[in-house]
Amino acid sequence: QVYSRQGLRMWAPVSLGAPLSFLELRRVKREGEEALGGDLLLLAVTTEGKLWLWDLEKTKCRLRSDIAPVAVGEGSHKVKRVCLSRAGLPLVVLGSNRALVYDSKLEAWVRVADGSHLHSEFASGLSPSSGSGQGELGGLQAGAQQAMASAAGPAARTLNMVTASEQRRATGRHLEFMTSAAGCLGDSASQLDWCSKLAKFLAQEGDQGKLREVLDSLLREDKRALKKILAAIASVRSVQRLVSEYLDMCSHVPEALE
Repeated sequence: QVYSRQGLRMWAPVSLGAPLSFLELRRVKREGEEALGGDLLLLAVTTEGKLWLWDLEKTKCRLRSDIAPVAVGEGSHKVKRVCLSRAGLPLVVLGSNRALVYDSKLEAWVRVADGSHLHSEFASGLSPSSGSGQGELGGLQAGAQQAMASAAGPAARTLNMVTASEQRRATGRHLEFMTSAAGCLGDSASQLDWCSKLAKFLAQEGDQGKLREVLDSLLREDKRALKKILAAIASVRSVQRLVSEYLDMCSHVPEALE
């Protein structure tokens, strides 16, 4: 049943085929929108795992999906929570604390938190006790890491169980994962932070192939972010020529990408 603030029926009764398990109504603002702007979204999930996301004011269904097979595919038969992310995207947290968000560009569910990065140098900085200061993505990843560490036991959490080279590889995989996950969640500030960490890591490792791919992507999409990341890696002597090269290219990029 959907009603207006004054109690006027807005829609005919909607039949979802099963009782509701999760329900959320929220106005979601995009970056730069006025305080009273944004879309009024209604998220509904039934006990059978069927999910709907509606834009109430436009009377439009944005998404219809089935999260039951998604959960099974991720190795979980329990869904702990389904809600709207801060950017208004459907977010599913499984019993294992793995988290997935729906990516409308890919038209698929993508994983944004799991516990497979325990040996990363950045894993210890993500803790459930850190609170909201670590952002939405950090909180999701911290919960997933805690669940994995508890299941694996103390040995799996000890960094000295892996070699230095294995730890560095784990760190690289972790930074790539977090950068992509932040983008999927629509968190530009978090994405820039993790992308900066990734770029500095690649510079220190001397992996100019991957570093160029990161910088080329930013050159096409966000010149301001590129300049910030170039400043972050400028102190790494081995890439100073590369930094100068991209700073020069920035001067020829249209101002629209600022």
